[in-house]
Amino acid sequence: MTITLTRDAFNAIMRTCKDVAKGSHYVGLDRDTLRLICRDSRVTAVALNNASIVEVTVPCEQPSDDGEMLVPVLKLAGKNELIVSISHENGVTSVLTAERDEKYELELEDTPFKGVEAILPKNERPMRSVCFDPHQLCQAITAMKATGTNSVQISFYKDWQTGVVITAPHAKACVLPVRRKDNF
Repeated sequence: MTITLTRDAFNAIMRTCKDVAKGSHYVGLDRDTLRLICRDSRVTAVALNNASIVEVTVPCEQPSDDGEMLVPVLKLAGKNELIVSISHENGVTSVLTAERDEKYELELEDTPFKGVEAILPKNERPMRSVCFDPHQLCQAITAMKATGTNSVQISFYKDWQTGVVITAPHAKACVLPVRRKDNF
């Protein structure tokens, strides 16, 4: 199986998944690893650790067979690497670009990625949906780290228009919702 991606699609996968995949050793993987699932000429990358799952979908540059493989978190493709080709054969995952030819031994069997589809909702409608600026939400949660806590409480009060209140011991932050501008 071979997946061919543009530099932008490849980099979108790595940027979206790398921070969550950094904790993949907590779930029994030897290295920071992503699962790539190819269906209908689209690639969905899944990263997980002991507390988070992240998923991003990008188009394939060329039609590909349906299937899945594991790939390590890799450095971003450079300006001379317009196309990234990722293939898996006989337990070896290869990454080929204009500037690199790398090989990794990664097997999908018996990994914690099996069964992840059941956790993330696919076609189910949410009970309530609110949009936030991810940078503002991240800043508010990061500010709670100063309290020395390992967890925060996220609360909704009254109506969704009041935003979300993030609480840690001796600290609070409020993040207001934003209008949805793009399709989800």
